[in-house]
Amino acid sequence: MAGRQRVFVYLHARGADPHENCVRFAPLVTPRGWLICPQGPGMRGDGHRVWNNNATLAHQFTMTALGALSRRFPRRVRQNDNVVMGFSEGAFVAMQTGLMEPVVFPRWLIFAAHDGYVGMNTDLYPAARRSLRRVYLLTGAGDGIVERTRRAAALMRRERLGRVELRILDDAGHQLPPNFVSEVRRALAWVTANR
Repeated sequence: MAGRQRVFVYLHARGADPHENCVRFAPLVTPRGWLICPQGPGMRGDGHRVWNNNATLAHQFTMTALGALSRRFPRRVRQNDNVVMGFSEGAFVAMQTGLMEPVVFPRWLIFAAHDGYVGMNTDLYPAARRSLRRVYLLTGAGDGIVERTRRAAALMRRERLGRVELRILDDAGHQLPPNFVSEVRRALAWVTANR
């Protein structure tokens, strides 16, 4: 890869294995740029990680990881126009990180979004309106929060928080897409488009 490449940050769900998630996303993301997968500060008994709904720490961990990558590869990492991704609890902290850093992360891919995740920090909306570009919300029709995802899309459109694409999968519940490769590839192509 020549020049500065986009960074994709994936923030895992509650009780997930961040390494396993990173391995799953890597073949789809690394042809497009860098992938970093910070892990939540809490640990369950089985060794899986949680964010403890701590958006401040997720933001800090994300920016620290991005800074470390930039220092290691100073002319190969984009500082702005990157992508933040997250699922479930990771969706919560990803949306908060994206609102806190809309210039760094103006592109979002959110699995199982919730209107409360984006509606709680309205003071961040002015900067987000100026910077957010593309937001892809993907949820299963059988997910208990599917209506909250629809409300998140409506809220973001009403508040002019980027161009929002909503996709509801008929054959899915509260999970990453069953047809993972094709759905994530489609979402990433849309999120990273320059139009």
